[in-house]
Amino acid sequence: MHVGKVYAYDNIFYHNEIINYAYKIKPINSLFASESQQSTLLDTMFKLISDINMPGMIFIKPRKIQNRKILMAYSENFKKYGNSSFKGIAKDYIQSIKEIISKAIKYRYEIYFIFCDGRDELKKYQPLKLFKTTTKKLNKHEIELYSLVEEEIYKQLQKSVNATRITSDEVTALMNYIAIPVENNIVDYYVEDAPTELKYDYQLVNRSSYNAIYTKTLVAGRDKTLVKENIKKATDIFNRLQLGKFPVDVFIKFDLEHAKEFVKNMAGKEESIKKANRRFFKQIGENDPNALKAKLIARAGAEADISFEHSKVRYQMFLRVRANDKEMLEKRCDSLRTRFEKRMSLSSEIGQQLTLANNLFPYRTSFRKYIQLADISYFVQYNFLGGLFIGDEEEGMIETYTYPGQIPVFYDISNPLLGKTRTASSTTVYVGETGSGKTQLCDHRVFVNMIFKGMRTLTIDPKGDREKKILLLGENASHLKIGSPDCKDGMFDPYLMNADDEVEALSQVKRDIDSLARALDKNIQINFMYINRANDDMLKDLKNKKIKQCTFCNLLKYLREYDPYLADQLESLKKDPMARLFFAQDDTSIDMSFNLTKSYNLITFARMPLFNDKGQVMDFNPNRLDHAIFSVVLSRITGITLNFMKLFGTEENQVVFEEYKVFQKVPGGEEIVDSTVRQGRSWQTHVNIITQAMSDISDSIMNNVGDIYVGSLKSTSEINHVLNELKIQNHSAVREALIDHTTDEGLLEERKYNFLFQDYNNRKCITKLQIPRCFAEVFRTLKDEEINNVPVTGTKQEAVSND
Repeated sequence: MHVGKVYAYDNIFYHNEIINYAYKIKPINSLFASESQQSTLLDTMFKLISDINMPGMIFIKPRKIQNRKILMAYSENFKKYGNSSFKGIAKDYIQSIKEIISKAIKYRYEIYFIFCDGRDELKKYQPLKLFKTTTKKLNKHEIELYSLVEEEIYKQLQKSVNATRITSDEVTALMNYIAIPVENNIVDYYVEDAPTELKYDYQLVNRSSYNAIYTKTLVAGRDKTLVKENIKKATDIFNRLQLGKFPVDVFIKFDLEHAKEFVKNMAGKEESIKKANRRFFKQIGENDPNALKAKLIARAGAEADISFEHSKVRYQMFLRVRANDKEMLEKRCDSLRTRFEKRMSLSSEIGQQLTLANNLFPYRTSFRKYIQLADISYFVQYNFLGGLFIGDEEEGMIETYTYPGQIPVFYDISNPLLGKTRTASSTTVYVGETGSGKTQLCDHRVFVNMIFKGMRTLTIDPKGDREKKILLLGENASHLKIGSPDCKDGMFDPYLMNADDEVEALSQVKRDIDSLARALDKNIQINFMYINRANDDMLKDLKNKKIKQCTFCNLLKYLREYDPYLADQLESLKKDPMARLFFAQDDTSIDMSFNLTKSYNLITFARMPLFNDKGQVMDFNPNRLDHAIFSVVLSRITGITLNFMKLFGTEENQVVFEEYKVFQKVPGGEEIVDSTVRQGRSWQTHVNIITQAMSDISDSIMNNVGDIYVGSLKSTSEINHVLNELKIQNHSAVREALIDHTTDEGLLEERKYNFLFQDYNNRKCITKLQIPRCFAEVFRTLKDEEINNVPVTGTKQEAVSND
């Protein structure tokens, strides 16, 4: 079996006396789509086939992911943006990624539409003899005429889908692939026809030896579960093939026919309605409101029937499976039958494999033996225009991996800032129980973009478990550990933090004095006029060089002359582990303790007042001194974050808020996150929020979120909230993936570290956290006794499959 002669003129090609028009279609929605998107999909399919009114086929084709291209993308990004001091880490990371993606060949799937212009009615009414009886090249005039038809098809497609014309070379490659499913260039091949399969022996370019591949084409029967109520609901049964462990070619042939009996039936039905109306009117009177209403309903019903049933579609569905040996071929076919057995039968058609293989070419639009006749609404019930389309289509840096299938999801977090995505937000939310892997997933993104795209990072982690990452980065990291003896006094001194703005410095001083004083004594009286006078005295002495710099400590010296009680009360906080951060000395330099110019900047707390012994976040208690001071300290994060974003506002940077619940509990804490999210895009900032429950996050923040990762959850109500928020309430597979399995299943890798991912185009898929070997120990946050149970992938090189 060979292709035969194909004459291609861009996306128009002439094959076996049939003119074909070929297009590549970008999927409309994701594997998991909302019901509204599914409804849109069905309407789109109906309109496409009805409006273009040509037979043809949809071809869902697996395309091998080129690992070399992926690894090159990392290298090129590092050369362009990377810090030379990260060279060793970058090299280890690329090797670790290679170990993961080289375990087996992976595939992405492409959707092609091919319309075949060889219908009898066109031949009958076409004055020019365009349809030939011999296969030879088209002349210039013929090409021009067919181009006019092609232009009309393209316009119709563009109304509904994102379609692109494929090139002559792509047409040739596509037809060769239909003949033999091998992506590489082939010199020659021959076919051995067996009753249950075909064997292809083929020779690649620049190879002297022959390779063998076996294929089997399965014929899909009628859907056994289809009932009238489900006609308007799309199923993703075929798109789920893309998550399998082996490639499957899906061919859907369609052939519209306008049946005269339909028109006759509709005319008879309309006449019957008219007669019924006349009888009804005679009985109750033609002007009766109910009679008029009945007449309108009858007319609408007749028009709906005619518009919906004016055409029928004959369709055929074929699934082609391949393997390197017969045994593997049978295993894959059995797996496919098992997957489909509840929905439809898949027949092997013993003794007909060569005939079936020939039928896969577009010119074979009618293959009578295997035609399933059904209304077009049954045909479009299948989600052929949806599928596994998440992240970026082209290869590049890997964000995560699908589950199942472990297919790399390619991603570029810069796209929202560049206006290349549906959502313009550069904010990502990570949700899940403790141990779900949300922190590791977030830090993986942060580290990859820091190493390979040069993005500086600021992470605020109230609980603080990132010390290993600081050690790994060495001089490229800065760590402010609030409450630690190593943390210098005065880091949050309002004068040092606002050294270039005297007005803002004084305003911040007043706010700090008010908060700190009331933390000590709610009834304390503050006279802000005294603070103004003390500030003026200090500025005067600074001008006269009597003091080296304005500090909170110096201000209290001047304040003692006006309000000694308040000054003494504030001075008593100098020895507090956290409050001391507000008291700078004459020789204090903020840059010496916390330098925001580092690649990775981390703020943690040596002790967290808001956490109980079990690590749970407690309610804020304003009557507790440590809580009140912590609130003041946390509020200072706003200034640090804003300064960080402004400092690097002309280049992309990253901010991470860990333990969002802590910010929410403290008065004013949520405003810190909200303010950063709202300003993030203006300052080229990618904001990452990590929390245990999506329902905790305010609407104002969620409305500005682009990407969402949801890991395992213990609460059923929280799972329902997530599914409702993402508009996928009816997907049982998604619900199962979100159920927390820690208690009853321990740390089984296959049931843990799964995330529902909604990307910046609102497409959704289940993904699996895979930690590259080079980060295995650094990213580990579990207790030492659990080290053997930590699911780390890419730890060793495994044999590469040929297919």
